[in-house]
Amino acid sequence: DHILKFGFSSELVIEVLNQISNIIADMGYMQEAVKYRMRALDIVYLLFGDESSQFANALNNLGVLCEDVCDLEKAEECLFQAYEIRKKLYGSEYPDTAASLNNLGSFYFAVGDLEKAEEYFLKSCEIRRRLYGDEHPDIANSLNNLGLLYEDAGDIKKAEECLSQSYDIYKKLYGDNHSNVANSLNSLGSFYYTAGDVQKAEKYISKSYAIYQKLYGNEHPATANVLRNLGVLYSKAGDLKKAQECLFPAYEILQRLYGDEHPDVVSSLNSLGILYYDIGEFEKTEKCFLKSYATSREMYGDAHFQTVDSLKNLGLLYRKKGDFQLAKECYHKILSIYQKLYDKNHPEIKALEKILSELNS
Repeated sequence: DHILKFGFSSELVIEVLNQISNIIADMGYMQEAVKYRMRALDIVYLLFGDESSQFANALNNLGVLCEDVCDLEKAEECLFQAYEIRKKLYGSEYPDTAASLNNLGSFYFAVGDLEKAEEYFLKSCEIRRRLYGDEHPDIANSLNNLGLLYEDAGDIKKAEECLSQSYDIYKKLYGDNHSNVANSLNSLGSFYYTAGDVQKAEKYISKSYAIYQKLYGNEHPATANVLRNLGVLYSKAGDLKKAQECLFPAYEILQRLYGDEHPDVVSSLNSLGILYYDIGEFEKTEKCFLKSYATSREMYGDAHFQTVDSLKNLGLLYRKKGDFQLAKECYHKILSIYQKLYDKNHPEIKALEKILSELNS
């Protein structure tokens, strides 16, 4: 409102609001970022109406952010409305329409509806192929998303095929030293980690880390996050010395860059907690998990996946220590969150009910 009083154009105000929202989101203050996106949407509506490309873009941006803060109903509504407007304006065979389908796929993937996610990812990929051919960054992006989906669904063959194709396209387009290539290598490494091939996982994640180091140096979020991934890999492989050499500096770098209240810092803190758990230092484990839980709750509220992950970790710790009452309290909190998000037959709810049944027996 102050910017408008000084006579700046409304289009500039929208851009400023979006930039502020991006900066605040990068700092981890997601709820505040949503407020700026909603203000931008209101101005776009007044200027351009609700059937314009500008309104579709604003809806899409708000939908992605609402997904991040787990306002799933609002996220789905915004993303689907953006898709409908773009389809009406441009038809199906258009980059923005394909992007909307891809975003809807990402939304359904995030909420665990893998069937719908696959449907939208495939539609988006098919349109992009018709628009661009096989060798284009958007095709590589679609294939990467499909690979992650198939990995989650347990379809190892399809996952490897899509992730490898995505990497090959990025490498052909950009060469070895590019952030998209590094990200693709990290995705492949994470896939092989999930598939149980530790040697291949280490090879790809190490390559990703080397590229990020060359591009950005050590004091950069991308470099630090891949270093954390290496630490997680070594921790699971039982090489706790190497795990410590990766996880401690990764956490310190991210904390220096962001402070305590940031998603990457919270994830790194959780990884440190798991390392202490593997070492058997349960007091330090609890300290990490409690801090992670409190920070996630402050940033996102109760229903966000990072808050839930911290609660899961605390529940696991308390079970290990034999403190079953505290463990039950954690799992009951998670169950109440999931009951608001998912159908009663969702695998996450069934798994929690099984754990609580075992704790009560």
